[in-house]
Amino acid sequence: MLTMDALHPCQERAKQIRQRGGDYLFVVKRNQRVIYEDIARAFSVLPPKGACETEFWQYEATPVHHRGHRRTETHGLESTPALNHCLPFADVGLVVRRTRTAIQHGAQEKSVSVEYRITSLDRQRVTLDQVEPLRRGHWTIEKITHYPRDVSFGEDRSTIRTGNAPQALAALRNAIATLLRVEGWNTLPSGFRYCERSPQIPLRLMGTIAT
Repeated sequence: MLTMDALHPCQERAKQIRQRGGDYLFVVKRNQRVIYEDIARAFSVLPPKGACETEFWQYEATPVHHRGHRRTETHGLESTPALNHCLPFADVGLVVRRTRTAIQHGAQEKSVSVEYRITSLDRQRVTLDQVEPLRRGHWTIEKITHYPRDVSFGEDRSTIRTGNAPQALAALRNAIATLLRVEGWNTLPSGFRYCERSPQIPLRLMGTIAT
């Protein structure tokens, strides 16, 4: 299962994933204007009314609740397979709208956001309750790997962008981050400050004989 945010979904990538036996979960946002507006227009008439609409849309909906980080969130998940053949992606199995309502504790401030998802998984293989953890798992990877590399190492600000150098530097950053976590540092900045005390410390962590 490959999950991708709004910058990456494309027809060719979906085709490659399916040809190799994988599945995908893509997020569709306004940077893909036509597809986004088509999906939003379809969901604007849901939930269905009457027997004919119910049969056509095969609509399902379920709420998912989360509490933490000083806020309470309710994710209203809705899905329909009726759009599967209308979208230019390989083997679409389900289209999902997720409406996130978050209430900040104390301030009681409420925010509402809408996100559309398409996946090659169909209802025979996944439920709406299972789609949400797949998406949240994407941000777990983002938080653990990409966010520290960007913030602590300044990866996005790097001007080295040609040849194999960016890939080599990314591997080096990952190695340093892993080494510090293995040594017990929960945050990279605290590990950096520890290593700044003496040039002998990073040498010792790398297994080099320090003098």
